[in-house]
Amino acid sequence: ENTPMYCSIGRMFVLNTKSDIREQIEKKIKTCENDVKKHQGTKTYLEKQMHECESQFKEKLIVGGKAIRS
Repeated sequence: ENTPMYCSIGRMFVLNTKSDIREQIEKKIKTCENDVKKHQGTKTYLEKQMHECESQFKEKLIVGGKAIRS
């Protein structure tokens, strides 16, 4: 676990232990998983909004078309 390893920071490589690098990777994974959950919620909300807007648009086209024909 104390094996020396290098991790890149920009164009530089920094000496670290295997356990430190493993911890950093696990933190990044948790952060990314939380981001995915947050973005899933946003995606669901935006999809609902899109469907509502589409239905309102179609409804206005239908109502507008009847008004023009009258």
